[in-house]
Amino acid sequence: MSDETPGFDTNILKRAVRLVVPWIILGLVVLVVYSMLGEYRRNRDAEPAGETTGTVDTTEAVSPDGFDIPDGASYVIVLTDGLSLRAEAAPDGEVLKNLTVNQQLMLVDRAVGWYKVQDASGAEGWVAAGDRYTKLVEQ
Repeated sequence: MSDETPGFDTNILKRAVRLVVPWIILGLVVLVVYSMLGEYRRNRDAEPAGETTGTVDTTEAVSPDGFDIPDGASYVIVLTDGLSLRAEAAPDGEVLKNLTVNQQLMLVDRAVGWYKVQDASGAEGWVAAGDRYTKLVEQ
């Protein structure tokens, strides 16, 4: 008989680690990607704060009575009933008035995501730029 005691085979442990650890890492990566995808979908479908939404046919846009947009001037058509005309180009800016669908506004200035406009009464303010809220017509 031999005095050798049966020892633990470290090769088996190394093989097990090489097989299991990559699967654990892959599972964690899939979990993180799935979580990020869910957050992206929630943010994409969320409505911006302070704005209303609606579906509008813009083919019948009519200028308000007494408001002539000069030839060659760019203007903005309101696509959403109740769109806010704001004092600042920010979602939490003071609401000066609510606008109506198909209302035309003369373009005064631009900022990222916003148009500074003037309405028929001479009131100036900012409206959200984007296909859901406004349409820019450049002449």
